[in-house]
Amino acid sequence: MPRLRELQTAPIVGQVVFISREMTAEVVSPILAMPSRPSSIIWMLLILLSGFFSCLSPAWSQSSNEASSTSRVDAGESDQSPASQAALDATAADANGLDKRVVEESTNLPKWSQPPPPLEASSAEKLMLEQIEELVQAGEYEEAITNIEKLFDRSAIRIVADGDVQRAGTLAVQRFIPLGEWARRRLVSLLASQGSLRDTFQRRLSDLASLEWKRIQDSKDILAAKEAAKLYFATDRGHLFCWLLADLYLERGWGIAAVQAAERACASLRTPVSDAAAAGNIPWPIVWRQADPNDQQNQRVLQDSLQQPSLWDIPPAELLVQSTVRILDAATIDPESVDQQLWLQWASRAQELLPQPQQKRLSEELSQERLADRSRDHASMATFAGNNRRNPGSAATIDVGQWPAWTQTLPLFTANSDRNPASKPRVGETSRGALPYHPVAHADRVYVNQLTSITAYEISNGRPWPERNVSSALYDSGVSSVAHLPLGYPFVGTPRGTLSIDQDCLFARMGPAITAPANGESAEDGGSLSYLIGLDLTKQGSMLSGFPLRLLPPEFVGCEFEGPPIVWGELLIVAIVQRDNVGLRRSVAAFRRDNGQLAWRSGVLAAGAIKGTERANLISHQILTEAGGRLFYNTNLGVIACLDPLDGQVVWITQYERQLQDTNQTAHADRFRYRDLTPCLCDRGLVYCAPQDCPEIFALDATSGHLIWATDSVQVADAIHLLGLHEEHLIVSGDRIAWLNRWTGRLDARFPGSSTSGPVHAPPQPRGVGRGFIAGGDVLWPVAGELMVFNASLPKPASPPKQMELLPKLKRRISLGARSNDGGNVVVVGDKILYLSPSRIMLFKPTSAATDLSLLR
Repeated sequence: MPRLRELQTAPIVGQVVFISREMTAEVVSPILAMPSRPSSIIWMLLILLSGFFSCLSPAWSQSSNEASSTSRVDAGESDQSPASQAALDATAADANGLDKRVVEESTNLPKWSQPPPPLEASSAEKLMLEQIEELVQAGEYEEAITNIEKLFDRSAIRIVADGDVQRAGTLAVQRFIPLGEWARRRLVSLLASQGSLRDTFQRRLSDLASLEWKRIQDSKDILAAKEAAKLYFATDRGHLFCWLLADLYLERGWGIAAVQAAERACASLRTPVSDAAAAGNIPWPIVWRQADPNDQQNQRVLQDSLQQPSLWDIPPAELLVQSTVRILDAATIDPESVDQQLWLQWASRAQELLPQPQQKRLSEELSQERLADRSRDHASMATFAGNNRRNPGSAATIDVGQWPAWTQTLPLFTANSDRNPASKPRVGETSRGALPYHPVAHADRVYVNQLTSITAYEISNGRPWPERNVSSALYDSGVSSVAHLPLGYPFVGTPRGTLSIDQDCLFARMGPAITAPANGESAEDGGSLSYLIGLDLTKQGSMLSGFPLRLLPPEFVGCEFEGPPIVWGELLIVAIVQRDNVGLRRSVAAFRRDNGQLAWRSGVLAAGAIKGTERANLISHQILTEAGGRLFYNTNLGVIACLDPLDGQVVWITQYERQLQDTNQTAHADRFRYRDLTPCLCDRGLVYCAPQDCPEIFALDATSGHLIWATDSVQVADAIHLLGLHEEHLIVSGDRIAWLNRWTGRLDARFPGSSTSGPVHAPPQPRGVGRGFIAGGDVLWPVAGELMVFNASLPKPASPPKQMELLPKLKRRISLGARSNDGGNVVVVGDKILYLSPSRIMLFKPTSAATDLSLLR
């Protein structure tokens, strides 16, 4: 296959600049567990050779956490077009996706120095991986296969590094996959190179695979299908199990899970990308979208990719057609998780290069009527706090008057005692009052978590619901707002009020604001001080069976809930934190919604310390994201994790470089530490991340966790809200509002434009105060005293834009008067605006609507 490096013109994936690195699967590794060596001289010689070649060891043996894939990265190029002079390594991947890239060594980039995730494989498991490679070198293939199969049962939660460190902008990441997934890939690669061994392996499992295939087809047991796809992946039925699993996911509407299963059956759907600071394995449509689809070299690489050798006897073209058809179905069924337009465009081009039978088959699929993007049910998605994808929106065009139709008071919480070490003033808030309220609109009512109580108001008139009396709450914890924040001991963080509603049931976290006490305080029975409530809204908020729900030993020791649960079918899935003398440990747990019983608990996904909490309590608010049958978790501890909500098993983990120390590079580089409520935002195959412990914002491939792009450490370090996607842009806000290209991360526009915030600079004017909202073609951005309404679409440039060439169009300004001087969080419900200031909730109607003066107080 030709290398695009030789073709001189090729796309870069996002802002990632790709290099290659020698991937030596036949490396000489430490052989301490192989005492059969006859000579001590040979023994010592091999150990010395092992140390000499350690820099060439594959991803699974990177126990020293050093990144040996390096290249020149110019942070100043992060705003430039991705179509520059780098290259894609078009070398084919095996059917299992195990890269065989030849990668060039360099030493001009810093080494990977992050501590490994808590779930990393143990020393004994790493030693077994080394023994497997030694057995392969020695030609002991059958024994190597036996050891590989042993890993299947021992690798339920363990993970290993996969591939090299990836770099984009000023960010570096390392991707991890389950140990069992690595073992399956290694098995497929080994069998592909040993024909006779492959035949023996097939005969041994063929009958079992056939029986299991028939049983799962009859039962449609999705957990059994998931395990069978793992166990029989290396057989001649491996692709059939993958497709069967994809079909079962499609029946449930889980788009991302279906794409993952379909991609596993066909390596041609991904291209190994090299000539980057880290090689990745990126879906072809994303590469296609970032480059010029009409480019002849790009066309040539695509054609070569369709001729990749496969483990199975089915031609690669047939594999591609069958997998692509399922992905197109996923895009039809779940268009918010899988980019329908992108996959249709790519498939239309790909089918022209296929052999005639497969070309006809794919052409027939493309000729069928496929649904356009479905409109969302915004009635229950009025804010990101009530939207599992964390990507809210409204189709309405907003034009309201400056006088509220009704208003109700809310408890005032200040952030003056927060010892967040970031520079002042706070991003998105004033010193006079925090903005903790993120309501959910449901069934003509709005529900607000007031931290110590849950209140509900009729949207039409603002009257409390249920109408026991004007001052009553739907749920009251019995704790006053004054006692909610412990002022006698230092703390870091600000409480946030969010909740979840599903099928007329409301769920919220209640209890003390402290999530990680410095002194290890817990209840008398050793359980959590925080708890989850479940309210039946069809019975005027009566408590559901099994609630309130607390974390109790022996399953949970010293643990607290960090936010409200995601409702996923019959499960409530919630973030859990545990603190000890070393730091924090974050995990995820699922409970049955009907009785509160524990369904599963993940391992510790991330561990570490948060700056400023060494001798202080921590107030945190972690919420999960669900899309396409997958959970995404921004741990804010150096890890983005993807989990299977069926059982809590890790699908992939991407670790990024944390910024824990002070930096003197820029005066405003620490503004990102105010990102205390930034869950992942998932949209059409990409996961957008804005962690609290690194200044960059970046995008990952939802199916694999590969880095697609990242900003630099300066451009959007002051952005604390991921407002959502509109057309080709991710819109973020904080001190400013900014438009990032959703495919490359390029900063296309921002407002205000040129000022620099920080301890020695004046904040930008006007400065954002509160969380905005995307409604129709508008972006509502709150500043002191008014809402600034921008056109969500940027003007179309005549040529590829240069840095900061585009300017957002300000359509109008809605004056809200003195009542909004301290800012507020904006939520759009239909053609109305809910505005939540530090001390009030207000509803603004269209200018023609009358105002009920009796409800203004």
